[in-house]
Amino acid sequence: DLADIICSPVAVIQNLTTHIFYVKDTENNYYRIDRIKSKITITEDPSDIDQYSPNPYQKYFWGNEYQKHGEPTHIKLRIKAGTTNIIEKIKSDTVLRIETGKLYKDDEYYYYEDDILGMPDFRRWLRSYGSSITVLEPQTLIKEIVENTTKTLTYYDKLSTIKI
Repeated sequence: DLADIICSPVAVIQNLTTHIFYVKDTENNYYRIDRIKSKITITEDPSDIDQYSPNPYQKYFWGNEYQKHGEPTHIKLRIKAGTTNIIEKIKSDTVLRIETGKLYKDDEYYYYEDDILGMPDFRRWLRSYGSSITVLEPQTLIKEIVENTTKTLTYYDKLSTIKI
C-alpha cells in the first residue's frame, strides 16, 4: 500500500544486522529509505522539530530501538585479521557507531569494543561472522553462545545417527 507521510526527520539510522537505512521522525516512527517510491518534499514549517527530544540511549541501540531496556552492555570482541576483508566489513558495519564503539589492533588481532542495547540484533550480526570473531565480554553472552552451540551440535549428532 502506498501512503503519503508528512514528518520531520531527525535522524538517519542503519540497522547493522540488515544494513537497511531508516529515517526517524520526531514521533519516533521509522521509515525505510529504500521503500520511498516518490519524491520527498521539504516543508516550509518544520515546527515539530522544536519539541523533539532525542532518546539519550539512542546511541547505544544495535538494530531496532527497544522501548524497554536496561543499561547498555559492554561487549569486547577479538577478530581474526587474516580473514579476507573482515576488518573492512566490520569498519563498514560499525561506521555509524563512532560515538560508542572502537576498533583497534593489538599484536596479531583486532579488537572491537562497544556499549550496546539490543542484544538480539547484535547476536544475529555476530553470528554472520562465524568463527572469525570471538566474544571476550560479557561472560553472559559467552555462556549463551556455548549453550546454543552445544544444542546445535547435539541436534546434528542425533541427526547423523538417523538413516535418511
